[in-house]
Amino acid sequence: MAQTHAKELQALVNEAQLYELHKAPYWSRLLQYDTLPSGKTTQSGVTSETFFLSENGASNPAVELEATLRAFYTPITDDPNKHPRCIFPARYTWLKQKLNWPGVDLPIESCSRYWKWANQGKTQSISLFFANGYMENPASFFGHALIRFNTSQSERSELFDTTIDYGAVIPENENALIYISKGLFGGYSAGYSDQKFYHKNHNYGESQLRDLWEYELNLNPEQIQMLTKQLWELMPNKFTYYFTIKNCGSAIASLLESLTHEEKLYSRGRPWVLPSEMFHKLHQLDETNGLIKRISYHPSRYTRFTSRFNSLSKGNKLALKSYVTEEPERFYELEETAKKEVLLVLLDYSNLLKATPNHERNSIELRNRILKDRLQLSVGNPSENTTVLYTEKNPPHKDPLSSMLRTTIGTLNGNSYGTLQYRPLQYDALSFGSNQAKYSALSFIDSTWYVNEKGTVSLDSLDVLSIRAINPRTTGLPGDSPYSWALTLNYSDKAIACQHCKTLNIGAGYGSAWELNSSVVFYAMLNAYINRNFATNAELSLAPQIGIFGQMNARIKWRAEFKHETDQTNSYDLLEIEARFRLSKNSDVLFYFEQGLTQKVDIGFSVYF
Repeated sequence: MAQTHAKELQALVNEAQLYELHKAPYWSRLLQYDTLPSGKTTQSGVTSETFFLSENGASNPAVELEATLRAFYTPITDDPNKHPRCIFPARYTWLKQKLNWPGVDLPIESCSRYWKWANQGKTQSISLFFANGYMENPASFFGHALIRFNTSQSERSELFDTTIDYGAVIPENENALIYISKGLFGGYSAGYSDQKFYHKNHNYGESQLRDLWEYELNLNPEQIQMLTKQLWELMPNKFTYYFTIKNCGSAIASLLESLTHEEKLYSRGRPWVLPSEMFHKLHQLDETNGLIKRISYHPSRYTRFTSRFNSLSKGNKLALKSYVTEEPERFYELEETAKKEVLLVLLDYSNLLKATPNHERNSIELRNRILKDRLQLSVGNPSENTTVLYTEKNPPHKDPLSSMLRTTIGTLNGNSYGTLQYRPLQYDALSFGSNQAKYSALSFIDSTWYVNEKGTVSLDSLDVLSIRAINPRTTGLPGDSPYSWALTLNYSDKAIACQHCKTLNIGAGYGSAWELNSSVVFYAMLNAYINRNFATNAELSLAPQIGIFGQMNARIKWRAEFKHETDQTNSYDLLEIEARFRLSKNSDVLFYFEQGLTQKVDIGFSVYF
């Protein structure tokens, strides 16, 4: 018998070598090998030694494939879960499909640990989720992606479906600067983790207040089983994590590429990968092969509250505010249907208040009052038109792409000039995407080049990092008092009139913002800058700033901002007005006016790619 098995094994090894299965793209994806444009395979992204069955398997696909075949022919003990066929079911299934495999199979049901984790094969579909941008965590500035195994179409039971996440393993209370530096330069290990969906929904939607978009994929049962098996192989292992390229976007996109045989769910030619890029690519694929079955929106707790609050009539809003301030006479004068509407919004508010520092006790008392008053009313809540309620929300594939190239022509004190601006990663307060932090701005390595009337080209400014988080107070209720902040590091002209006295500027700002209505926001911020010209000493300047952002309709946004900057010897005022007009998903035109030490008027065109 042993001799027969040895012959069978050697025949499989010879067949695999004959067909060069170790060069197959799917084998590279299973083992997480990075492949260069030349086709040469490099080191696997998996850092755990237990993932490989050969000593050199992390860098040699051929020897790992042979070692895998030999491991599959080792005797099966009393506990099949410890056998390589149960530990690596994706490899086993794929090799059986590719080779003329004789002998007795090991049913996957015999792998009891895997079978239990895989919901006993009851997964009906797989959904890909996008959590929108989160300004409190650098790793999530541009969003986050995760996977869910759907065992039922029931909205209630989906909360108990298994959800797969990918992220860095970060120590508790990690210093922010250490966190950023390690995240940028590969100082953390990363891995996949699994939890029930209600944990992830609570973390992203209820605690971090991030909206979720669900893309249910149109996969056949074989594809679902192979993705499940591949994830089982990867779950116990570790990877090297990078904020920019080896992140949740590249990890999950690579998994899906192994199913769709599509190698362009994210670009290998850029030094960054964004989760949103994968959703743009999926939508492009859907137009040709119907990869997406449906798209669903899961609003966060904050979105549910603000949308319902804004949908109330003026009288009902006043009644709600009087109820919160324990002067509920106006509330008790409402009709029953209006009371139900107000109490539904109040319940959302009490849940938000519970997660707000120093307001937990107030939230409990308020919730008790709400429930007591709700019991006095008839059964049933007023119907909601969610299409109208969340009309401004669009899935991520409808947002502009993340890189920007802009050209402008204009006048500076009556002299003509032009600029060319490139932002590799960006969005700003006038961007037309709906899955970023609204009214906020974020960009890296933003360079602007100036061309004068004589055709001379010079660097106008280089923004290494620019972040501004505008978090408006939307209701005026207790606890609704988020702060706004800004960070900047750039190399530019300190004074507008000077085109050749470049200064290194480091700045930070702190302030507040107020939503005047659903489309207009006002903010006030105090900025502090350290300005260092290499010919002079560093100077400190302060700059109080106010501004207003507005949106006229789906295609027009505008802003007006005023800043008064003062240092030890000088001060100046700066007024900026800008209007942006959307032409298409990935293009817009702008008008810009600036009045400071000089006067500028620009007209520009932007493309996003």
